Amino acid sequence: MLATAWISTLWFTRDTIYKAAPENTTIAVRFFISGKKGEIVESITKNIPLISNRSLTLTDLSPYISGEFVLFVNKDGSRSIAIRKGKTALPQSLLDSQTVAVQPIGHNIVLLSEKQVIIKPFQIKPKLLPGISLPGKRWIGELVDQTNTKRSFLFATKNHVEMTLPVVHTDGQAFKQIPNDTFAYLSTPFLPNTSNEFLDPFLPLMQSVVDPQFLAHLNDLANNKSQLLLTKDANGVGFFLTITPSELKKDIDIEQALRSIAALNTPKIQETLLDDGSSIKEIIANPNSVSVEQITLLGTQINRIHVNNVDLLASRAQNHKIFLTNRESLFRYTKESAKSANKICSGNMAGIALQPLVTMQNQYANVPNNSAILLFAQNFSSIGVKSGIVSTTIRFCK
Repeated sequence: MLATAWISTLWFTRDTIYKAAPENTTIAVRFFISGKKGEIVESITKNIPLISNRSLTLTDLSPYISGEFVLFVNKDGSRSIAIRKGKTALPQSLLDSQTVAVQPIGHNIVLLSEKQVIIKPFQIKPKLLPGISLPGKRWIGELVDQTNTKRSFLFATKNHVEMTLPVVHTDGQAFKQIPNDTFAYLSTPFLPNTSNEFLDPFLPLMQSVVDPQFLAHLNDLANNKSQLLLTKDANGVGFFLTITPSELKKDIDIEQALRSIAALNTPKIQETLLDDGSSIKEIIANPNSVSVEQITLLGTQINRIHVNNVDLLASRAQNHKIFLTNRESLFRYTKESAKSANKICSGNMAGIALQPLVTMQNQYANVPNNSAILLFAQNFSSIGVKSGIVSTTIRFCK
């Protein structure tokens, strides 16, 4: 009986649908939508467009799908969807009205995308064992990363959806505690090849406080060991950033970096009268004209500047770690045994309270942010990444 069920499950979850992968696909997310699984998948993908620049959702397409579909994500972030067709013909008028390209791929498999694409089947290792649904925990799909062709199963419970990755040895440092007013935190690199797209929602918030040039001084977040805390208080967004620079950047001049930040955020306009009587105006940012204050807090020598009505504090520890913050209270929190809040969605490498992040993003960012993370804000309350001894778990909490 068990052998028959195992063979049956492997047959109905066979990998033929991956033949529809567009060229340059990096990630494929496969969902099974038979019976109760369909209700779960529809609830977690509700109102999320499945195809780039088109409004089609699973609700629109589910009557025409037999058992499964795969969401393909390209290198450029574009999305397309492959479905296993059911008995009901596809809604051609709906697809035409949104100019969706339809490409038949083998028996009963169709790729839907915003334009005709070159097909390059996904290379994936055979599946020896299917996912197993347990009481209160249902197997609803899998994620495949083309860089290693390994699959990670997706499971759904009453309160969250999670995927457990194979053993991932992370270089990032886990958060042991977080302040009470934290709405997002991130330790990098928490996964191999951490995508800058994951960081996109964070950066506009920091850049609203200080010029984005400071990232050039303190290195690229995605490629170095770093920790970032974002908090919300009456004065706006607070951040605390720590970075362990690479060997080539350990000689960063903290004081000069602060001068550059201040100068870029408070440029002077100088008007010059020309010989013909006209005048020109120059925007001048002179770091050498900025004064940096030296203070001591809790036994630590700190550089401080005042820019845009905010105090920025920076220093370097004996282990070469650099910190930058716009809240003295956050520095004190890291030094003192303060009361800790519960981690967001059980994450120790990353935690994001999605709705506050979206609100802050809309308030402070100069341009709209289309990060895939923000798409989930309407169906989940938070995201957490937890690194353990034998695996790394990415969890979406309701």
